Amino acid sequence: MEKEIQLTFHNYKLLQDSEFNLGDYNIFMVEGKNDAGKTSLVTAIQEIYGVTSLTDDPVTTGATEGHKTFKIPDKDGNMVTVKHSFDRSKAKGRFVAFDKDGTPYRQVGEIRELLGSYSRITTEQFFDKAKTAHGRREIINDYFIQFLTDTEIASLKKAQGIVAVNYDMRTDKKRSLETAELTMLNYKLTASEEEMVAKKIESDKLLKTLKADRDRVKFFDQNMRVLTERGASLKEKLQIMDENHEQLVTDVSQGLIDLRDEREELLKRVKAVEDKITESEKFMADPESDYRGIAEGVKKQIKENDEAIEAEVEKAGNADMNLTELDKRIEAGDKLMNGIAVCESKKENYGKAKQDFQDTEKEWKELDQKIEMYRGQIKQIYAGSSIPTGVQIEDDTFTLNGFEFSAEQISESKAKLVIAEIMCQVDTSPLLVMGNAAAFGKERLNELCRLAEKHNKIMFLEKVVEDIEDVRVVGVVYNKEIS
Repeated sequence: MEKEIQLTFHNYKLLQDSEFNLGDYNIFMVEGKNDAGKTSLVTAIQEIYGVTSLTDDPVTTGATEGHKTFKIPDKDGNMVTVKHSFDRSKAKGRFVAFDKDGTPYRQVGEIRELLGSYSRITTEQFFDKAKTAHGRREIINDYFIQFLTDTEIASLKKAQGIVAVNYDMRTDKKRSLETAELTMLNYKLTASEEEMVAKKIESDKLLKTLKADRDRVKFFDQNMRVLTERGASLKEKLQIMDENHEQLVTDVSQGLIDLRDEREELLKRVKAVEDKITESEKFMADPESDYRGIAEGVKKQIKENDEAIEAEVEKAGNADMNLTELDKRIEAGDKLMNGIAVCESKKENYGKAKQDFQDTEKEWKELDQKIEMYRGQIKQIYAGSSIPTGVQIEDDTFTLNGFEFSAEQISESKAKLVIAEIMCQVDTSPLLVMGNAAAFGKERLNELCRLAEKHNKIMFLEKVVEDIEDVRVVGVVYNKEIS
């Protein structure tokens, strides 16, 4: 584009009445010693392209008003004129612009539309932001998001919201998973405990036998007394049954005669009486039948009781049934069974803890997969958008052509070249402020020239030169041979 840039100042900070006519270059060095006005000139350029005042007191000391008038390229490369007037009462001042045809623009929005979008951030500021996660998030939100369509932004926000919610849930689930794993490990049985549990059935059987033996020895006299009394009781019961049976035969026989005599008088109770007659007749048909069965059962119980008495007598005289020895063995058995019970409880808790761990782990993996799925969607949204070429965005960081701003050791000059590559694509205005020229060597500066030419941009750098009195703006020649 044609670059006949003219910068005219009147009572602007240290630049009282200064004029700079700039040649056809893509890179300019603003040179001068410290406090000579270099930064004022760069700030003035930023104010014009940003259509905003960046200082509360722009008027030169001793003056009451001032202005600056720039002939500069707009976003399409056409030369336009922009004037910024200000005074003590209105430090922010007023802006007016005239396009290539001389048409005036007085609204800030109209002037910005004419000049193109401009991000008021130096490469140093961008560089400092890009070194922190928070700063990178700001850059992504402030500079890269503008390249997305409304639909892409809506999809991006939805995916980011889902990722954020699931990330918090996954974090909580991870803590639960760690707790579940620790609980599971606490309940895991040792090899010796596993062996102890395996012996439970055998040990329990032996212990029951020992306790039964002890009870028989310990309570022999008591058992004998109970069995003897039971035998006497059974014999007495049999005698009573004999007596009762004889009486029952007599009573039933007499009752049958009475019932037959009353049958005619009790017609209303015929059915109930006939049932009783039938039952009585059945009994009288063989009155000994039920009695014999019951009597035989009692006699059998008497015999079994006598045999039990003989068995108790025999066991009581057995030398192996020493009560003291049995107590010792039972005490050891009880202790073993208690230990087995503890191990079984621990094993049961381990199983529950293991299941809890597996369930929690499954939930965590599901959340993790969901997060990765939506992160993939976010990557696809960025990849399908018109963000600057070579920019790769992932979570809260980004790279350009593989350059990682989050790295601990990075070259400042290389970083600024990367930033320049980004900013050339971010803004539509032709201006880019690069900051201090000291960060660039000859080769890096030549790369910067190539970059500015590639994107049709005008870049300004500041350079301290102590042996000149006034500020000067020098064009930098692009040496294509060393590109």
